[in-house]
Amino acid sequence: IALVRGGWQKFEEGVLSDDDLVGNDFAIDWFKIPSVEDVLFSFPIASFSFLCQFNIIAVHNSLSVPTRERTGKLIQYAIVPSFILMTMFGIGGYVYAGVEVQGNILLNVPTNRSSGEGE
Repeated sequence: IALVRGGWQKFEEGVLSDDDLVGNDFAIDWFKIPSVEDVLFSFPIASFSFLCQFNIIAVHNSLSVPTRERTGKLIQYAIVPSFILMTMFGIGGYVYAGVEVQGNILLNVPTNRSSGEGE
């Protein structure tokens, strides 16, 4: 919420304008591979995402009436809120920090509290 509010304040102050959201300065390089080291660094992260699949058997067996349909609904109830939450954080980070957005969301928040805001 703080990232969205901070981005909205920047937009109202004119620091972040509509022109910042379009054009070459706000381009996302989806398939840019900077180096071999970066690929090797990200490989364990992508591999780790597949480690939760074996838990679905225990979840399926713990249902009172374990059917494929109920398990599918349970997965949807878990994935949809996670997708919405992560999308909100992603959009909020880009609105707040613009092209200077960091990979870690906490690096976008200023560390000093002397900004004059009365919080």
